[in-house]
Amino acid sequence: MAKKDEKAISYEEVIAAAMEKSEGKYKKGLPYYNVTTKQVHSDTKAMKKKYLLYKKGDLYFSGMEGSEELKAALAEIEGAELVSDAPAKKSKKDEKALVKDEKPMSKDEERLTVVNVVASTRVAEELNLPDIAIQLNCEYEPEQFPGVVYRVVDPKLAILMFRSGRAVCTGGKNEDNIHTGIERMIGDLRAAGIETWDLKDVKIEVQNMVATFALHYPDDYDGRDKWTDEPQAGEPRKLNLNHLTFHLPFDKVEYEPEQFPGLIYRLDYPKVVCLIFGSGKMVITGARHKDEILEAVQIIQDELADLL
Repeated sequence: MAKKDEKAISYEEVIAAAMEKSEGKYKKGLPYYNVTTKQVHSDTKAMKKKYLLYKKGDLYFSGMEGSEELKAALAEIEGAELVSDAPAKKSKKDEKALVKDEKPMSKDEERLTVVNVVASTRVAEELNLPDIAIQLNCEYEPEQFPGVVYRVVDPKLAILMFRSGRAVCTGGKNEDNIHTGIERMIGDLRAAGIETWDLKDVKIEVQNMVATFALHYPDDYDGRDKWTDEPQAGEPRKLNLNHLTFHLPFDKVEYEPEQFPGLIYRLDYPKVVCLIFGSGKMVITGARHKDEILEAVQIIQDELADLL
């Protein structure tokens, strides 16, 4: 289409030109009508940032933000949507707020790995387990275990369904995995003609999170390795569990190296159990939120600071 920058055209002409050039599908390079300047432009890529681009059907039109002409056009063309290719220019204040909201991960978060999330829910008043096992081809051996085992391949989950309508989901790495698995299970049950509650009425509660963490020397630690004389700041930390047993509250600690190689440390708040190994690796279990795990890690690191 030839440019007609000197002549204003009607919305109908813009629609015709858009349909002719794109066969009804939007892509960059379409002509659009600028309601502020009363001009037609042949290429949306050449739009200035101060203009906003709108779409309604096969019509594309633009205008300066806040202009009376744009307000009038939006009122005339009901249901026009802002096209993301040409958004309003963000103010420096908005950009600063965005940067402020995006907090970088702390070193503790980077060293923490959630390996299992266990959650429970209820999806129906009652479930017919033999029917579910047949319809969904699930594992069901009532002589050994009273529930049906429903497996999800991606994300890799196992959901245990019981006659009471309750379900326990395990194997997730985060809460999103759990919600995805439960939604998929409910979808399969309904597709098989099995009644369940609506998804919006299903409440999912995390019961346990298991995570691993590797202890390191503080970044400001000035000690050196006694064998290599290398600085140890920020390096993985080995632990003497015998010394640690006497340093931690004795009523919260269990250490029986003949039975189990790790030290068991039970915290009252957050109420978690930490398995601490001589390699400096820890396993934290019993938390319901990731924040509780990070808080437990901080408490243990504070306790270990006195042993440096």
